[in-house]
Amino acid sequence: MCRASLNCRVRHGSLDGLFACFVYEPYGRGSRSGKPQQWKRAKTERCDTRREAKQRALMHYYEHSPKAAARHGWNGTSYEGRA
Repeated sequence: MCRASLNCRVRHGSLDGLFACFVYEPYGRGSRSGKPQQWKRAKTERCDTRREAKQRALMHYYEHSPKAAARHGWNGTSYEGRA
């Protein structure tokens, strides 16, 4: 189980002024039962535009949630049925 956070503009550090996509993994108590209480950052991806950051966050979310991907028509690279 992973969680991709909503993208945001970073205000400090080496990513200052850029958009980023953060992926979190559960750890500690409750992480295997589906009710985690603690999360650690597993991945940080720098993006130049907000649109790119949103697409990467959705890609990570659908990669770890096939049920949601099927429900929203995600085939791995784009949405099915849309031009």
